[in-house]
Amino acid sequence: ISRKQFGDRDEKTALVYNLIGIIYRTVANYDEAINCYQKSFDILKSLYGENHKSIAENYGNLGLAWKNKGEYDKSIVFYEKALVIKLKLFGDQHNSTALTYSGLGQVLGDKGGKDKCIEYYKKSLAIRLKVFGEQHTSISTLYNNIGFQLRKEGKYEECNEYFFKSLEICRTLRGENHPITAVAYNNIGAVYGKLKNYKNALINCEKSLTIKLKSYAKDHPSVGKTYENLGDIYKGKKDISKAIEYYQKAFNIFKLKMGDKHERTRLIENYLKELNS
Repeated sequence: ISRKQFGDRDEKTALVYNLIGIIYRTVANYDEAINCYQKSFDILKSLYGENHKSIAENYGNLGLAWKNKGEYDKSIVFYEKALVIKLKLFGDQHNSTALTYSGLGQVLGDKGGKDKCIEYYKKSLAIRLKVFGEQHTSISTLYNNIGFQLRKEGKYEECNEYFFKSLEICRTLRGENHPITAVAYNNIGAVYGKLKNYKNALINCEKSLTIKLKSYAKDHPSVGKTYENLGDIYKGKKDISKAIEYYQKAFNIFKLKMGDKHERTRLIENYLKELNS
């Protein structure tokens, strides 16, 4: 309809392509998302040239879609193009620039570029703290992202410092009984497990489970993830019967919701075989 009404080289047609791309990306059809984003980009570039905010946004969308597809080098190229334009248009203290720094941090973290990943996250954090202050959901998300990267690097104590900061913002903005707060407790509990501080690991994971069971159906994958973490903790404590109990609960959920071929289901199945042998 948009193409018939406005033509192939109209901003409204480009907007429609972009919206369709977002829908495709949401349902994990990344090839079609990239195709739509590219069509939107081609129209906008013919209208505005390279140095326009809509071009930067399209580069960011392409970067995210390629990241979701697992093509990290291509993703980085598009995010870097977006960053160049945003720095020209907005400078280095604008929230839109912070968004691109965060996107680069995510893709570099997924790729394994740990130092640059943290660097970009911290650039994004510095800008957003100036723009929004401490009590903002985007600040909580960045603290969480930095924590995850530090956890991947085995820096568990430093990691939990960021997870606790994220938790405090979640509790202030969303309340104690919000699913996002539950995820924050779950993350902290998992890290305490890595540190062999099983008492605090159980306290936090059990808080997470209580909130999730209020917020979700009992067979929700997020509930399964907390059961998995509880299994990990009891396995670390050498309480094999309890570990099997929670791993079995996690396995039942993952098998039901994600299928018996999913990597998470197969991982828990292997844990159960190991503990039952």
